Amino acid sequence: MKKHFLAGLFAAMMMVSMLVTTAFATGSAAEPTTASGSGAVADLDNMEVGDIVYIGDIAIERAPDDDEGPSDSVSRQTTEGFKVSSFAGNQSLDKTLSLNSTYRYWFIWVNNTGSNDIIVTIGNDEETQARNYHEMTKGKYYIWSTNRWSNESHTVSFSNGAGMYGSAAARLCSTLKEAEAHNG
Repeated sequence: MKKHFLAGLFAAMMMVSMLVTTAFATGSAAEPTTASGSGAVADLDNMEVGDIVYIGDIAIERAPDDDEGPSDSVSRQTTEGFKVSSFAGNQSLDKTLSLNSTYRYWFIWVNNTGSNDIIVTIGNDEETQARNYHEMTKGKYYIWSTNRWSNESHTVSFSNGAGMYGSAAARLCSTLKEAEAHNG
């Protein structure tokens, strides 16, 4: 009787252990790809090339180290938003995405070559900025809109009190497909 009780107890403990392990694995696998809430901050430190994180109405993708950023649009379906050839150690820099009735989507390429994070904030008001505040670690990234943005100019701020090194560029797009493709 005692052997049956111990065998049953052992089997129950194994089942609980397997369920907990499965639940933990499932929960942790979803975390790096989605962040939600008005002040959500994605963990970009552990992103590998090709990883994409969706946050609110934008997405961030870790680009390969040899990615040269957007080039001139062959199809002319996108148009230049802005270009930063070099941050040159500046502590802050503001640029503008001038969206209009044709171009309501966008993508931004960020190349952080320094040892400090570059903080990218997008939007004109505190609520939008809180949803679009991202700390870009060393490496190359694409940030793009996953929904149409309002037909107006939007501020893109780059900052780091210790100085920024690298470059950035933005393209304005007429469709989500163009923004997702981020190929200039």
